[in-house]
Amino acid sequence: PAWFRVIYCLGEVFVNFWDTTTHVYTPVHVGAVLGDCPAEGGAMGGQVGAVLGDCPAEGDAVGGLCGIARQIASICRLDLFSTEIAWTEDDRLLVVDYVNDPIDLRLQSRAADGVPDFIVERIAARIADELTAKADGV
Repeated sequence: PAWFRVIYCLGEVFVNFWDTTTHVYTPVHVGAVLGDCPAEGGAMGGQVGAVLGDCPAEGDAVGGLCGIARQIASICRLDLFSTEIAWTEDDRLLVVDYVNDPIDLRLQSRAADGVPDFIVERIAARIADELTAKADGV
């Protein structure tokens, strides 16, 4: 079993393993499968995470997490939120906390249980890009 914090921002999805004891985020690699998560000592634990603008296929575990986040976004109509999804012992993805809004965007470099810096930076850049595009009439 594992716990994921998935952040959605203006169409981009950031999947993170979330340690329920320490509350530390570990970015999940795009090609990871659930059986390769840090909770099981999988190889993915030390890899650098990735921005998932184009999510893997829905059949892929990470793609499933992305799909859930996108589905929640279409229902709640928020541009920025996080959701908590558990991977159960019987290999199911179970949404535990549908929408966290506002979300905690403390930097991991300043707080051990903060969001990885590169994710917060990407969120800020994505919001800036969106505002610039709207100002330019795009």
